[in-house]
Amino acid sequence: MDSLFFLLSFLCFICLVIGVFRPRTVIRWGLDEQKTKKNVMKYYGIGMILFLILFSINVDDSSVEKSNLNTEISSVEQTVNADEKIASNIEKKIEDLRNAESITLDKAVSVMEARILYDALTADQKELVSNLNVLTNAENKIEVLETEAAKQAVAQEQAQIKSEVQATASSQADKEIVTLQPQAQTQTNEYTVYITRTGEKYHRSGCRYLKQSQISISKSDAINQGYTPCSVCNP
Repeated sequence: MDSLFFLLSFLCFICLVIGVFRPRTVIRWGLDEQKTKKNVMKYYGIGMILFLILFSINVDDSSVEKSNLNTEISSVEQTVNADEKIASNIEKKIEDLRNAESITLDKAVSVMEARILYDALTADQKELVSNLNVLTNAENKIEVLETEAAKQAVAQEQAQIKSEVQATASSQADKEIVTLQPQAQTQTNEYTVYITRTGEKYHRSGCRYLKQSQISISKSDAINQGYTPCSVCNP
């Protein structure tokens, strides 16, 4: 638009110069007596001044628009640079997690921090992060490790419970054995044996040493009285 106004101003100037010498050439309207140098100066002088003013105004507006455009471009560039810097920092954090084989549960906090930082980015900033797949792989590895750790914890707990149950059962069995042993010994010593009037042994029924005499007595009483078992019948 500024070029158009400048061109019109220039044409008015040319017409003004020509009209000074040949007014009728540049004034094509009205009566012949009105085609004078004075009217040429009036018409084309005013036109030239008007177009120069419009040209000046348009140039100022263009300068302002250009300045505003430059300011917007600078602001956009600053925003892009800031986004690139933020995205670069996130990429560095994620890059530390690239080797999935070295990922352990100790790095679960680092993986979580990287995810939180990434999720806090704007949509434009997220598009600048080129290694999101590294973070995803690390998260999958942590999930697998946590599942395995949970299974191991359950297995260890079950093994401990089983061990405690077995220990309790074994202890209870030992107590029962200790309790039953005297009873069994008592029962063993309570059956009937036989002694003679003159002998120092106790015998089973039918032992050949019982032909002379046979006195019934409990085994415990025989033992308490000092009798010893017969080596023949082994009562």
